[in-house]
Amino acid sequence: MVDIDIKGFFDHINHRLLIKQLWNMGIQDRKVLACISKMLKAEIEGEGIPTEGSPQGGLLSPLLANIVLNDLDQWIAGQWEFFPLSKPFQSKVGERKAKKRTHLKEGYLVRYADDFKILCKDGKTAQKWYHAARLYLKDRLKLDISPENHKL
Repeated sequence: MVDIDIKGFFDHINHRLLIKQLWNMGIQDRKVLACISKMLKAEIEGEGIPTEGSPQGGLLSPLLANIVLNDLDQWIAGQWEFFPLSKPFQSKVGERKAKKRTHLKEGYLVRYADDFKILCKDGKTAQKWYHAARLYLKDRLKLDISPENHKL
């Protein structure tokens, strides 16, 4: 099992990426997107105008966090659980056996906000998932894993 916490998640949400994700999800009303953008860039007393992050405790923050991490959810599920096979199988057992013959990394995601676990069968697979998830978060979502708060 891989246990991962995203380092300073709510403070490091990329505004541009979030607005792009909302657009790609079908929220294409420019007034709505402008309103969300203004909320994200609202001045914080004593700190100024933020360039990244989502205000913790805000009404929309949990929803926006889930939108940002939806890409991670879909990517992990697509690596094993929902990976398309070339032919349909009559049972889940047959499908699982076929997937095991590939180079896919078996894993199942459980996530709550910025903490997530990838359930897998052994330490070698856990190492692969850890490194793959770390790279995905860094490259695609511009986020880092908290090195002191992860477990394999």
